[in-house]
Amino acid sequence: MGPWLSLLVLGAAAAALGAALGAEDWGETVLVQVIHRHGDRSAKRTYPNDPYNGNWSYYWPEGFAQLTKVGFEHGHELGRFLRARYGSLLPARYNMSRLLARSTDSDRTLQTAECVLAGLYPPLHHSWGRVRWQPVPVFSTPSEHDHILKVPSCDLLDAVTDAVADTDEMKCVDKRISKVKKYLKKVAGTSHWNHVFDALRAEASLNLTLPEWSSEVYPDTLSSIWAWTRWLPTQLQQRFSSGGLIRELTKRMEQAADGSSSSGGDRKMYLYSAHDTNIVNLLSSLQAFNFIAVPFTAAVMLELRRLSAGDYAVAMWYRNTTAHEPYLLTVRGCEPLCPLERFVNITAPLVPTDYAQECCQKLPSGYKAQLDKPSVDNPLWKGCI
Repeated sequence: MGPWLSLLVLGAAAAALGAALGAEDWGETVLVQVIHRHGDRSAKRTYPNDPYNGNWSYYWPEGFAQLTKVGFEHGHELGRFLRARYGSLLPARYNMSRLLARSTDSDRTLQTAECVLAGLYPPLHHSWGRVRWQPVPVFSTPSEHDHILKVPSCDLLDAVTDAVADTDEMKCVDKRISKVKKYLKKVAGTSHWNHVFDALRAEASLNLTLPEWSSEVYPDTLSSIWAWTRWLPTQLQQRFSSGGLIRELTKRMEQAADGSSSSGGDRKMYLYSAHDTNIVNLLSSLQAFNFIAVPFTAAVMLELRRLSAGDYAVAMWYRNTTAHEPYLLTVRGCEPLCPLERFVNITAPLVPTDYAQECCQKLPSGYKAQLDKPSVDNPLWKGCI
């Protein structure tokens, strides 16, 4: 993400939000749930002709797939942004009844969560003496037990994914991707486009000079391939990839709206420190994905708003740059300010009733996947779908 805003600009976030909403009755935000990607990290792997192959330990002393100093800074900036935007919901001093932070069990998401919280809760001069920090707990669940931020193993999901890959639309796009792979094999020494894309993004994050040949494919072409291959084009894929998270998000909003008691009590904010795939899965399911690779520290903000008449509605925002205010997204089948009841009804088919039982089912004989139409035109798939 970039360019990065100064703290002075962040201080005007509340005013900018009001201007963005206009004169329409948007009421007040009573609950916000934020799903964000971790901060900038080193690449997971390199590629044969990477010009920085011999110097990785110099540029990324943290090791592969680890949060970098730039990632620390960007995570802290996201926290400051959230404080400026939602400060009225949270006291200046951390209180467990108002916020819950959760992370996947990877180093980079846990560290990002800590950085975001440090920005969200700046140190108070009277609370910790010489320690200029407000410690805030971050909860995490081992991957094998996390059914909210991790996609559990599912035979039916695997079968549907195979069926999608076998469609004419996917084969058409695959032929176009194969041309890019051939080019990369020649210039990068590998046809694994994802390895090259991952390394180039990590190097660009540190403002390193990229090889001249990369301008032919980076960032636009490789970003489009990444988005296409992560997109969930069928409801069954959406149901098994994001249903657990959607269930949790909607349940909390319903409880907040009807005032029912829950373990959350009076919590006003929930933070999820996660991965690009979490954001793609959620936005694909709601047909609000922009088909651009998810930047580091990008965030989806799901607001429950109480309108002047006492009704409740949902607004969803996507922050994928600091050069622009968060983008207001429209959930499929609804308007930008979506009545809560309708939001729940729209998302209900995306929530499994019994995940384990449904995953044991078989696809009907002769099943042929019917793909959603991408919401964005792109030369990569134009004429294929």
